[in-house]
Amino acid sequence: MSEVRPYSDEFLAAYLDEHLLYEIQMFVGSKKFLTNDAHRIQCKAEDEQFVINMLIEIFAIHLRNFIGFFYGDLGKIREDDVFAVDYCEGSAWQTQRPPMSDSLRLAGNRANKQIAHLTSRRYVGDHPEKRWYVPALNEEMRAIFLKFLAVADIGKLGPIARDERNWYLPDDS
Repeated sequence: MSEVRPYSDEFLAAYLDEHLLYEIQMFVGSKKFLTNDAHRIQCKAEDEQFVINMLIEIFAIHLRNFIGFFYGDLGKIREDDVFAVDYCEGSAWQTQRPPMSDSLRLAGNRANKQIAHLTSRRYVGDHPEKRWYVPALNEEMRAIFLKFLAVADIGKLGPIARDERNWYLPDDS
């Protein structure tokens, strides 16, 4: 499934059905486990912080991927990158997508600097800015997904993606 820009509709449909829906599953799954006691992972007390950190990393990495998918066309474009704009006609996505909020920009930068790389910009100890605002970031991403589905060319969505039950559109805390 190695293809480069511009992508065929068949490639985009298959890509969305496999890769973007996987990203959604990981993002929403980690959100559920981080925010809902009914979904808590049972583990030994000494492993609890490890499990929480693991879930935060899963959430942050997949959030970072979504930010890249929805807004990455604003930066350097590589021939093998896939963006939301690829699924829309003309400049429809650029003109209709929500502007990137400060909270998403900050979360993306944090995922880059504090999760995906070893840098001196990682927060130490119980720094107040170390907290991830999972429910709020989830809601922002949900609104962007809804807009994407409204703007995307249906012919570029695969059969799995066309079935809205596979998207996390309801607020499924």
